[in-house]
Amino acid sequence: MNIKRKKILITLTAIISIVIISSFLIVKSMVSRFNKLLDPVTLININWSASLPNTKEATVLSDKTGGFHGDGVKLTKLNYTKDHLDEINKNFNFSSFDSLALDKFKPLAKSIDDKKAINEITDLIVNDNTTLRYKLIEEGASYLLILMSTKSSDTLTLYCLEDRI
Repeated sequence: MNIKRKKILITLTAIISIVIISSFLIVKSMVSRFNKLLDPVTLININWSASLPNTKEATVLSDKTGGFHGDGVKLTKLNYTKDHLDEINKNFNFSSFDSLALDKFKPLAKSIDDKKAINEITDLIVNDNTTLRYKLIEEGASYLLILMSTKSSDTLTLYCLEDRI
């Protein structure tokens, strides 16, 4: 009788373990698919409680996020018309680019795959930092660094660098 109970207990434990692991993997897969369906602006607004206006010109240049919570580094480039400048300035209190922004940018730059994009941002920092402004949104150890470039006369470019821990 004792051996039968052990077999039943082992079988029951195995079944419960398989159900729990399968459920976790299914939920993780669903969350991942849901996040991929959302456009980059919506994801930034949800993840960081931001109020960026929608744009059809949103490009994810590098995405090293993963895991259940989406930890990692991500770079998104958003292009707007100058008409959006007032709305963006109303929703965010941008500061002139300074050493704090540079300190947050440096470690992220090393993690980004798209070196052309990093060189583009670095060029702005080095050569045109008078047209570069930033907003830093922090949540614990994670942060979103939004760099705004008004270099061009007809477009407004935002670089959103996310570091989620």
